[in-house]
Amino acid sequence: MRNAPPPLNGLLHLVVFTEAMARIISQRAGTDLFEVEALEPYPLDYRHCLNRVRGELDRK
Repeated sequence: MRNAPPPLNGLLHLVVFTEAMARIISQRAGTDLFEVEALEPYPLDYRHCLNRVRGELDRK
């Protein structure tokens, strides 16, 4: 993690931190670790991302 590139508005830092925590939890729990990725990446703009999530929740 010390060699991670500089964060893009904090997003990269969050992803690196989340992945590191997931690895720790997986190791301690003795479980497999896998990555879930959206077919279409979520927008980086907060309002656009929020609109997408609201639409996804409405379709449930």
